[in-house]
Amino acid sequence: MKIAILADIHGNLPALESVMADMENEAPDLVYVAGDLVNRCPWSNEVIARVREQHWPVVQGNHDLIVGTLDLAQPAHPFGNRARFPDLWWTLDHISTDDRAYLAELPPTLLIDVPAGPPIRLVHGIPGDPFVGFEPGATEANRTKAAGVSEPYLIAAHTHRPMHETMKHLQILNPGGVGISHNGDPRAHYLILHAQNNAWIPDFRVVEYPRAAVRAAFYSTGFMDYAGPMGELHLRTVATGHAWASDFNFWMRDQPPALHDDIGAAVATYLQTFPDEKRWAFPVGTGV
Repeated sequence: MKIAILADIHGNLPALESVMADMENEAPDLVYVAGDLVNRCPWSNEVIARVREQHWPVVQGNHDLIVGTLDLAQPAHPFGNRARFPDLWWTLDHISTDDRAYLAELPPTLLIDVPAGPPIRLVHGIPGDPFVGFEPGATEANRTKAAGVSEPYLIAAHTHRPMHETMKHLQILNPGGVGISHNGDPRAHYLILHAQNNAWIPDFRVVEYPRAAVRAAFYSTGFMDYAGPMGELHLRTVATGHAWASDFNFWMRDQPPALHDDIGAAVATYLQTFPDEKRWAFPVGTGV
């Protein structure tokens, strides 16, 4: 038996379609999605449509939660700042009411329990919090974050980085990002689990997709006109596989109000401070 796990599609339809083509050859018996269907690329409605057509079970990611439940009349801080979160507001301005309702109703966790292998707990970030992720190689920190998980396998996403960490009673796996990667490889990533000898053997899949089509759509849909400098960071992330946009968001938490009021100046200052991906503002595993 084979189970495919997708995550962090983030409205990137060309990446999703390329992964779906790869899955046709792999022919998994079941497909699950570990959250974040939407936002940051301009095909949120189309991605949701593809996933719903396939009837794949999905857990709610932090972007799904925000897009699905944000009070548009009185948005919670800091998401009410359109200049600060232009990708979010572009998505909110274009997503259908039905799709928002679908995202709002997604469950925070799922249990995958099939006769072929041990049970698997599926979440987006860590159990109980979709805004925090597991850190590759951080065994002690991950043990604390996984406290209370009784299943022998835990699959989590959110950091956009493939991971397989084994602890005493638990194996933690991250499939990586389909639509946005943060491990330095900009291709689409997903995971297939093979049932073998009462265990799940991971096969981390990597799929090329037409990233030039993403850049073209940023401009043709009006996304780039709306997103401005933040759109450039999102495109840089798509092109390089490094977490430029998410790192900028973390860095902004400690910046003065003047930069929050001028995102162009903020992005320019950030890029001067962190000119390449060898230095980052945030520790691995924080919210993205």
